[in-house]
Order: sequence, then C-alpha cells, then structure tokens
Amino acid sequence: MFTANVDTTGKNAYHYLESSEAVFRFVPWDFNASFGQRWNTRRANYDSNMFHRNGIWKRMASNPDLRDEMRTRFRSAMAGAYAKTEIINLLDAFAAETEASSTRDWKLWEDAYKNYSRWSSREDFTTPQQEVDFIRDWISERMQYLDESLDELLLGNDD
Repeated sequence: MFTANVDTTGKNAYHYLESSEAVFRFVPWDFNASFGQRWNTRRANYDSNMFHRNGIWKRMASNPDLRDEMRTRFRSAMAGAYAKTEIINLLDAFAAETEASSTRDWKLWEDAYKNYSRWSSREDFTTPQQEVDFIRDWISERMQYLDESLDELLLGNDD
C-alpha cells in the first residue's frame, strides 16, 4: 500500500502462518512496479491504486470490524515506523550507501539501458541521483495522498 507495488498487490507475495498462535505474515518479493515506477520504468502517479485486484484487501475492508482495525493500524504506522520523515531518512541512508556503486554502474550500463529495445524510443531517463530525488518527492506525495484518502480506500472506492 505504501509503495504502490502493483505486482505484489495482486500477485508476487508470500503469505504464511508459522503456527496456529502466530499472526499471518506477508512478504512481497517483486518491487519492479513500485515507488512511482511501472514494470517498464515509466512513471506511475502517486495516487495510483490497485486494491481492487487484491481479494484479501477487499474482504478485510468489507468487514466493519477489520476495516476499523486496519484504519487504527494504518494511522499508528503513519505516526511511527512509516512516518514520512522515517521513510525519507531510510531512502537517504540507502542512497548514501549505494551512491558509489550506482554511479559506477550508471557509467558502465547507461548506454545499454537507454538502448534496450523495449524502451529505447524514450527520452525521459534519469541519473541515479535524479531517481533518488524523484522517489523522495513521490514518497511525500504518496504519504499525503494515503493520509487524505484512507477512509475512501478502506471502503474500496479505489477505481
């Protein structure tokens, strides 16, 4: 939900229960269509939604008790671990950790990336730093959108 991860919303995720006393765990494993980017690297809007593709989400949101619990947990996460400043700080830390290798890789692979046949006609490519800047802005817009649209999203009005 936070990442607008299209592939993981309807597929490409593990759901597991370790024991009958444990809570279900959800592990996404395909992030190529997330954080404002489609599978083919084109941009996706911060307000793109795909919740109608997720039957578990729809069932939970249709139950008033679960919907209220989802709202409470969402608001708690948005005020804590998923607060915009926390997420932006993580992004900046990851970007700093990978800056040297991403700069090196961009120098090595830039031409091959831009000339890949499935998107070589495009002219909207970004450098690694421009991509980090885009994601930072996208996260800010996404978080504001989710905060303002939570009730509508929980009711399933996401088309």
